[in-house]
Amino acid sequence: MLLFFTSALAEKAEKELTDQELLNICFRKIGKIIARDIITEGFTEITIVKQTDKHEESIDVIIIETIVNELKIEDGIVYLVEDETDWEEPTLFFKVMSKNVLIEEKDQFWGETVVLRKAHIVLSYRLVDPYTGEIFIARERDESLENELSKKAYTNLKKGIKKSGISIARFLEPAIITAIVGGLMYLFYSQKSSQ
Repeated sequence: MLLFFTSALAEKAEKELTDQELLNICFRKIGKIIARDIITEGFTEITIVKQTDKHEESIDVIIIETIVNELKIEDGIVYLVEDETDWEEPTLFFKVMSKNVLIEEKDQFWGETVVLRKAHIVLSYRLVDPYTGEIFIARERDESLENELSKKAYTNLKKGIKKSGISIARFLEPAIITAIVGGLMYLFYSQKSSQ
C-alpha cells in the first residue's frame, strides 16, 4: 500500500519539461542577469525598442517581462517603444546569438535508457544613450540548464503525448512480481521445513 501511494505521489510531482520550456527558463535567468547589470550600473529608467522579428517574439516577451519585473523591485521603470518613436532614456538592445538543446542518450546497466539534455543560450545586449550613441553597457551573457529524463518520457514529449490520471498497469506489474517472488519464497521455505 505504501508503494502505491509513493509511486502515485512521485508521478504527480514529476513534470517533464519540453526543450522549449528548458530554453525559456534560461531566458528568464538571462533577463534577471541583465536587470541586475543595469541596476548595478546605476540605471533605473530604460527604454526597450520592440523587435520586429516575429520568430523571436515569444523570446522577447519572456526577456522583457523578466527585466521589467526585476527593475520594478528596485522601483525602476521600463518603456517599450516602436522603432520610429522618440525617447529620452537609455535604450536596451538585445539579440539572441545562439540557442540550442544538446541531447545525449545514456544506456543504463539496470533500467531504461536515460536522455540527458543541456539547454544553452548566448545573448548579447547593450545599453545606449539615444542622443549621443554612447554605449553604457555592452556584454554577452550565456546560461545553461541540464535535465535528465527517461527515453520513453522524452519520446512522449517530442510526440506531444500527454499522460494524465493513474495507470493501473503501472501498479499492477510490481504487485504481480511481488506475488510471484513471495510465492516462490513460500514454496522454498515450505519445502525446506518439510525436509
